Amino acid sequence: MTPDDFRQIALANPPTVESSHLNQPNFRLDGRINASMGSPDFDSALVKLTPEQQLPLVERGDGVYRPASGNWGRSGYTVIRLSCVAIDEMREVLEKSAQNAQPRPRQIAA
Repeated sequence: MTPDDFRQIALANPPTVESSHLNQPNFRLDGRINASMGSPDFDSALVKLTPEQQLPLVERGDGVYRPASGNWGRSGYTVIRLSCVAIDEMREVLEKSAQNAQPRPRQIAA
């Protein structure tokens, strides 16, 4: 997969828009970043997963997925080596990431 493939898949969900932060492309839903490209290098992307979604990907041990550094990684943010991931698998991961970026329903106090 190339960075252009990643961009196309990320933007396939119509409410997603591309933006930029610190000169790196990112993808937002309702103003919330759910994915970004180019960090730490050109062949990498970062997606917002839950720790439960991240764990089986990292545990595969194939080097495609790794937690981001520090608290970001412990909270589920995951770095992906783009050249090593299949397009269909990336679609699934980005769907999860988009769901994680959706606003939570507001609870009304009784």
